[in-house]
Amino acid sequence: MDIEIEGFGEMMATLIMAKELHGMGRSDVVAQFYDTLCWDVYYENLMAVTSSLFGWHHMTYEDEDDVEVMLFADDVMSDYFVYAWEHGKRHNLLTELNPYVIEAQKEIRKWFVGSHCLHWQLLGYTKTKKTARRSKLVVNIYSGCSCNSYENLAYALVQLYKWFANKCAVFKDAKDVKEVVAA
Repeated sequence: MDIEIEGFGEMMATLIMAKELHGMGRSDVVAQFYDTLCWDVYYENLMAVTSSLFGWHHMTYEDEDDVEVMLFADDVMSDYFVYAWEHGKRHNLLTELNPYVIEAQKEIRKWFVGSHCLHWQLLGYTKTKKTARRSKLVVNIYSGCSCNSYENLAYALVQLYKWFANKCAVFKDAKDVKEVVAA
């Protein structure tokens, strides 16, 4: 006897995302989830992740092109690009040749594959410390498409936030060690 539970995959995805967010210390995002696990609230939970994971989020809808344009920024991303700026300044590197910028682009590319309706651009600035603080991620979703763009986006954002936070922790630890050794 086979038992079919409608929306089971979506409910499991919600639980997995909640577990990832708790593990990252972002219970504030999970607190915005609906208490009920069912198909109807699945996309509401995805939108909660999309709109509240990063410290700054802006979304506009281009009616003419049927495109949602989203901008994401956060201290973890800004701090990462400040470290990239410091590295580039020490080694006299252009932004395009900065290994930190290249690594961030590769990481984003890794998580945003598989959806022809979702396009992204990383605006990672390393010219000055001030511009590094304004770094952001731009995501376009073509709303007329029926693929899982929002699912891909929400999960990718969780993974990218975790990646930026982990990288910043590693950089901070390395910097702290250098300061202790220098003292």
